[in-house]
Amino acid sequence: MKAENPFIDFLYRKLAVFLLLLCCMGAATVKGQCPPNVGFEKGSFENWETLKGRIERDGTINMSVVSPDPTNHRILDANINGKEIDTYGGFPVVCPNGSGYSVKLGMEAGGSDAHGLNYTFTVPQTNTDYSIIYNYAVVLENPPHQPHEQPLFKVKIYNVTDSKY
Repeated sequence: MKAENPFIDFLYRKLAVFLLLLCCMGAATVKGQCPPNVGFEKGSFENWETLKGRIERDGTINMSVVSPDPTNHRILDANINGKEIDTYGGFPVVCPNGSGYSVKLGMEAGGSDAHGLNYTFTVPQTNTDYSIIYNYAVVLENPPHQPHEQPLFKVKIYNVTDSKY
């Protein structure tokens, strides 16, 4: 299978043995103030919900809000982790976008665990054009499972006012 994106092509050629997810947030760019700590600039999960759960055999993913688990929800500091390279993907573990912090979700052991993050904020009504920039790298395990059991990385934006994604 040939991917259009060289990074995705790399993932198809070098599928990792373990699930490893690096998610680094860029800045929310608006004419005004960014939501507090949306880019983890406080070096914490303040204003974020950390989630943990599992994927069931039928493909259902059940997650609930938990306290940050340092095994599965890790803040990476550019001053401390800035020179580290991901073992499986060969990319920096701290996002090279200039942010001081990145987040690493998941662990290197396989299994049916699911991990996530939620952040809820209000876009000011005066902003007709709002954008969030995500910088991320993903290494997914390729186990011999059913398609609905395969690891995945998903970002969903949900409009709570209209109850629509």
